[in-house]
Amino acid sequence: MQVVGFLWLLSVLGSVISFFTLAYIGTILSVTLPALYNKYEEQVDRCAGTIQRSFSRHYKIVDENVMNRIPRSVVPKDKPM
Repeated sequence: MQVVGFLWLLSVLGSVISFFTLAYIGTILSVTLPALYNKYEEQVDRCAGTIQRSFSRHYKIVDENVMNRIPRSVVPKDKPM
């Protein structure tokens, strides 16, 4: 599911932005983000933990709802032929 979402996002970006612009932005981010993370590591980890707990809770609710909607067939064991 994550691969499909990533590829969809990449196709949307590709239709709006040229490849070279996207490569340039990616290069700048790959140099800048690690330095920013090192500087603000505690704040980033705290926010990431909050986001992860929130997504985990929502995923559990959605998963339970989906699993409850799947029909389960019950076949009797001693069914006469």
